[in-house]
Amino acid sequence: MFWHKKKKEPVEIKKQEIKPLPVLTYSRYENIIIDDKFIYDNEELTGDLYYDIYTIYNIDDGHNSKKYLSEPSEDNILRIKNNHDIKLIKTKKGYEISNGRHRLLYLKSLYQLTKLLKGNNNQEFDNNNFKVTLLVEYKLEDERINHILDKLKSIFPGMKAYKVNPYDDNPVIFIYINRTTYLIHNYEELVDFISNMEKYKYLTRTKKDDTDYDELIISMYKILGTKLYELSILDVINYLELNNMIDKDQININKLYYSFRLLLDGVHQKILRGQSILDLNLDFILFSKKYRLGSELMVIINNKIDDINSSNLISILRSYPQYDEYTDSYLLESLNTNSDFKSLKLK
Repeated sequence: MFWHKKKKEPVEIKKQEIKPLPVLTYSRYENIIIDDKFIYDNEELTGDLYYDIYTIYNIDDGHNSKKYLSEPSEDNILRIKNNHDIKLIKTKKGYEISNGRHRLLYLKSLYQLTKLLKGNNNQEFDNNNFKVTLLVEYKLEDERINHILDKLKSIFPGMKAYKVNPYDDNPVIFIYINRTTYLIHNYEELVDFISNMEKYKYLTRTKKDDTDYDELIISMYKILGTKLYELSILDVINYLELNNMIDKDQININKLYYSFRLLLDGVHQKILRGQSILDLNLDFILFSKKYRLGSELMVIINNKIDDINSSNLISILRSYPQYDEYTDSYLLESLNTNSDFKSLKLK
């Protein structure tokens, strides 16, 4: 096949200037077509597709990805489309491949071969077959905002900044300093914020917080259903406060934001792939405490599969002191978040 072409003369890999990471980046899942217009970059790649293909599949194949080249291309494409860990960083020229270079270069080279074969046979060619759902990281386009955030970070080393809605490019951001969250809508407000911080205060955590934010999101879903997916993080905070589901003074914005982002990303992946979002397993998407516990318990069950049955299941789990804090029903609920347990037919 063409990716086994004789190695070309070495192509110089330009050393990239190491630039400080921006204080604020944001990412979202998008559908990207890996075709001729897909311009890639990576510090270990040259930009010469066939040279790079040869290098990563023959010289630098630490993941033993070469074995997939002998499998049907249809199977490989499906496997790649079902992956969740391919990540790009948007650049001015195209995309820097942060993770998944073997798969993306394979798709790009397969695209070119397929296009050539279809063209030679006067057949129609649909490049949507090379469309994949992957995570794309951005930074704010307004360098004035990035510059001010850098300055603030130098003054407040523990500062964090979040894009309120990663699924648009509006510069509405949270700034988190010393347990206080500030809400900034644009460059002008950020300039004013430097001398009038109190004016932009949105949340201040003054009370102890031991909230399980995954469970809080799941509780909201039980009430709102798929309407939850239409809310912004600001809507979520207002809803929690209005319905007395949490004291506003104890909200940990970092944890709440993280849990809600996991939900958003899980939903957007499904939508982009044309899949239903009606009955999502939120325990799985949020990697919730129950889901983690269920996965842990499944290790025990798999190790004792010959001795365990439906009647002695709880008693066997009770022989492990680390689970004393959980009720029988909680253990069962946790196990039921695991698809392997649901499909297991205990006698």
